[in-house]
Amino acid sequence: MLTAYNILLSKYSGQEDIIIGSPIAGRGHADLEKLIGMFVNTLALRNFLNANKTVQEFLSEVKENALNAYENQDYQFEELVEKLEIRRDLSRNPLFDTMFALQNTNAPNYELEGLKFKSYKFEKNISKFDLTLNAIEIKDGIILEWEYCTKLFNEETINKLAEHYIKIVETMIINPEIKLSDIEMILPEEKEKSLQLFSYSFDGFVTSFFTPIISGAKIVLLSEEEMKDITKIKEIIVKNQITHFISVPLLYQAIIDQLSKDEADSLKVITLAGDKIPNIIIEKTISKNKDIEIVCEYGVTEAAVMSTIYRHQEKDPLIKIGSPIANTKLYVLDKNRRLQPVGVPGELCISGSGVARGYLNRPDLTDEKFIDNPFKLHEKMYCTGDLVRWLKDGTLEFLGRIDHQVKIRGFRIELGEIENQLLLHEEISDVIVVAEKDKNDNKYLIAYFVATKELTVPELKTYLKINYQIICCHLISFN
Repeated sequence: MLTAYNILLSKYSGQEDIIIGSPIAGRGHADLEKLIGMFVNTLALRNFLNANKTVQEFLSEVKENALNAYENQDYQFEELVEKLEIRRDLSRNPLFDTMFALQNTNAPNYELEGLKFKSYKFEKNISKFDLTLNAIEIKDGIILEWEYCTKLFNEETINKLAEHYIKIVETMIINPEIKLSDIEMILPEEKEKSLQLFSYSFDGFVTSFFTPIISGAKIVLLSEEEMKDITKIKEIIVKNQITHFISVPLLYQAIIDQLSKDEADSLKVITLAGDKIPNIIIEKTISKNKDIEIVCEYGVTEAAVMSTIYRHQEKDPLIKIGSPIANTKLYVLDKNRRLQPVGVPGELCISGSGVARGYLNRPDLTDEKFIDNPFKLHEKMYCTGDLVRWLKDGTLEFLGRIDHQVKIRGFRIELGEIENQLLLHEEISDVIVVAEKDKNDNKYLIAYFVATKELTVPELKTYLKINYQIICCHLISFN
């Protein structure tokens, strides 16, 4: 069960170095068996999941590591933390954020001079760790109890996670010689999902020009000089009573800041693409004109510019890139090219009639990015390098770039997620988070942000601890 839990966490996190805490009775000596007192200690069980290992091989490793840890159970956890010189952070636990506990000792019912004692069930309102799996042995089976932090997970996510755990256990039992990379936790109802999305980049002219032309609409084209002048763009919008506007988010944010409510009155549909969309853009748009529809597009040049679309983003608090357009299939895959279940991040790969043949005179890059579609014969699939996840409504959420992940103090961090979390702050309009190294080659984070009013570093660090449970070492404000 511990082996399956390691595999589950690895599949969800994309990490191969997994540390799980586990409580132990601490009564290794016979003299302590009948002694009253609290001797429980915590073990840090570390395992490395190599994709080419079989279940049987990894199971043996987990067993050996656990037995070695049990032999050293008298070494106190607090002493271990001090020995490792881990910098303490009151917002999280040292070494690990998840626990596994096997409860195999049922408390007997005692009787004392006519009094009866029995266990009392009570509700737990506090989770000591981000995620804890309690396996409780009963007469005819094992009960799995999941304890989780409600700031990080909701009940639906945990229910799905529990189903994935059972799927992994079943796979391990049926085929102990299967490689870890070949274990699929995706459920039948989650398989072969596809989405249709649009994109906007430097080639966005293809969709922004021809779509209105074939629809019989009038197009207003800006000169190169006008495109650089926010005030001029605003004047053109007002003068020509523009109804539909396509832009990258950063440019549009600058424009909407300039427009008054009256000047924004003609706008009906705003299409944003080419970059992540901060929530503040949605809020500002609604404040200027509550009838504007905001459309989110996503796509890449290598797949005919547009692949997905999400309409009426203004009605949804979660920024999405939507679902696939016609003749387009999307796959969310792990690093072993296996399908990821709903809610689990992975790389977005695109197939369909719009996928290009490759890069001109770049066979090496073509082979890397345009791979054979493992789910359909004689078809190519383009690997975008974008990190996304399926949502329960069949749409996609964009999380950032895969190459924007960094590992700090043992934790794999997606810089885009921290940026998104900071952008949710009502006073922050723009932000970028980067990883740097100190003189000892240790990584740390710097968040550069633009705020509408002065924000103190302690205030923002507290905000991040509460909402993201990680502290940026440095926060720098730009006026």
